[in-house]
Amino acid sequence: MDRKSYGIDVTSAIRYTDEGETALRGDFYRPVDRGPHPVVVAVHGGGWDQGSRSSYRDWGTYLAERGFALFATDRRHFKPNEPAFPGVIDDVQAAVRYVRSHAAELHIDPQRIAMMGDSSGGYIAALAGLVGDMAMGQRAADDVVSEELHSRPFAQMLGQANFAVHTMILPHAQHYWAADPLHGEPGPASLLAPRLVRFLEQCL
Repeated sequence: MDRKSYGIDVTSAIRYTDEGETALRGDFYRPVDRGPHPVVVAVHGGGWDQGSRSSYRDWGTYLAERGFALFATDRRHFKPNEPAFPGVIDDVQAAVRYVRSHAAELHIDPQRIAMMGDSSGGYIAALAGLVGDMAMGQRAADDVVSEELHSRPFAQMLGQANFAVHTMILPHAQHYWAADPLHGEPGPASLLAPRLVRFLEQCL
């Protein structure tokens, strides 16, 4: 089946929080036509204290060409003696509130919002999705994550809470993958890309 290809529009460095030193920005990618389009809020990885929204540049283009908008967000990083949790969840919640409240000007559908992330960004996105619009009220300790003991039960819990969840295992993938090229030599990102589009088409 032929897939429609869209021209894209990119707006960089949109400020979506106004909290002084923690003010954060995002890059917004969308199909050129007026939509309204479903939107994906993307949270970058980087070991909790590194990384940037620019790692989703290729994903923004890839998804916008296929009819999905993407808002690639910054988030506060962990610093010595300055824990970012639970504030980092607030950052992602603020990004979701921004796209929802600016839906008309962004040409997106506020009822069709998804989240994605890689590495630490994946955990942050999942937790922000589970919390929803509620404020984070307690801290949690970090830990080594096991698929069997942690990831799979957490995905099942999200499903029981009526979230659309699909696990995609990428054999031999490196820890960080969002910045990997989507075209050219096959790799984890290029293997994931078409599967992600099919999942978004089914759910959004």
